[in-house]
Amino acid sequence: MNGNPKLDSELNINISLPSNMAVKEIEIVKPEFLKFIRSKLNNYQINLKYTVVKTNKIEFQNSKTKFKKLSQENPSLEKLRKLFNLDIEY
Repeated sequence: MNGNPKLDSELNINISLPSNMAVKEIEIVKPEFLKFIRSKLNNYQINLKYTVVKTNKIEFQNSKTKFKKLSQENPSLEKLRKLFNLDIEY
């Protein structure tokens, strides 16, 4: 996913969003953002467009593989597992 906004020939600022949740967040700030950017650029034809880009979501077979993947990204999880003697073994 490319996070860089692009201005097309029709004066649309095009952005890629990772999820529908991000769309909801953009919709909240869109009016204020457009007001600001249009005013600063003195161009009231600018608009904001976005597309939701699906990412390659990793599907986990079970909780053990999920925990293994997450603990590789954050080693503190393994320390907590040992500290609390949790039964997630791999």
